[in-house]
Amino acid sequence: FLPKLAAIVNGIPHPVLGGVGIVMFGTVAAAGIKTLSKVKINDRNLLIIATSIGLGLGVTFRPEFISQLPEALKMIFASGISTGTITALVLNVVLREDKEELEAMNENEVGAE
Repeated sequence: FLPKLAAIVNGIPHPVLGGVGIVMFGTVAAAGIKTLSKVKINDRNLLIIATSIGLGLGVTFRPEFISQLPEALKMIFASGISTGTITALVLNVVLREDKEELEAMNENEVGAE
């Protein structure tokens, strides 16, 4: 089954695969932007977004940044997606929301309903 599937995929012209890739990645980017548009952008969230995107793009375009890491960590952080995701998760836990900000956001949400 797999050799037949591989032959079919191999028969698709490269420009077609490129076009499909552009549409696919564009759709993922648009979905991400849509998700971010629903987030209240305060200083904390802006820092998390900027740092995770920056580090994710950094290891993508400059893989030598992780060359000094142990092999196990290289496997995890070699992908910009995993680097950005882990960065966002860690910063989300480390940078706690202020109670005042949370209360203000909750009041705004209740008032908007």
